[in-house]
Amino acid sequence: MTHYHKIHQEQARGRTMTTSDTVTVRESGEDMLLPELVAHLRENRSDLRQEWAGRITDAHLLSAMTNQEIFSEATSVYDNYVEVLETGSVEALQHYARDLSERIIRGAWKPTRSSGSSCSCGTCWPD
Repeated sequence: MTHYHKIHQEQARGRTMTTSDTVTVRESGEDMLLPELVAHLRENRSDLRQEWAGRITDAHLLSAMTNQEIFSEATSVYDNYVEVLETGSVEALQHYARDLSERIIRGAWKPTRSSGSSCSCGTCWPD
């Protein structure tokens, strides 16, 4: 069984693999693990992004955003993480994080009071 299949099985059971799990695999000499993972993520990009965006939406994690905005951000994060895995460089991900922070600070995503898409944290619109 390849490490990728082990990760997939563990995730299917609801267990998240930890950094120590990854380190153990790298130390065991499975040099092809990372390229296999990157290839899998690239080959299944469309389905995986859609699934990820759907889970975010279903869990109401970003209720201040439209479904299109959620999908767009999920796509950006997905692509940046795949690039990091492939190149080992976190530059693109750091750039994305800075850009996202700037957009949030500028107020590009201001929650509204419209039903179904408002922030319910109690601090945005204190009653």
